[in-house]
Amino acid sequence: MVIATGFRIHTEYHIPKAFLDMDRFPLVTADEYLSGNVRRKLREARRAAEDDPAYQPNVTALTAALPKDLEASEILRRLRRWAEG
Repeated sequence: MVIATGFRIHTEYHIPKAFLDMDRFPLVTADEYLSGNVRRKLREARRAAEDDPAYQPNVTALTAALPKDLEASEILRRLRRWAEG
């Protein structure tokens, strides 16, 4: 389970500065929490927020951290650039 401790980092919404992560170390920095497999973390946070609204800051922050979905044409363009070296 992950619980957020909040502070205002952006004028549009609150992004937690740190998150309690019981799967690892009790306190994880926002930079670490909001990186990696953000989509998996968002699914977990949404499930947790259904039972406990204290997890809503996690959902908000992870939603803001989601990377843009790439179109197939963008993926192909990147592969071509990579292959051309």
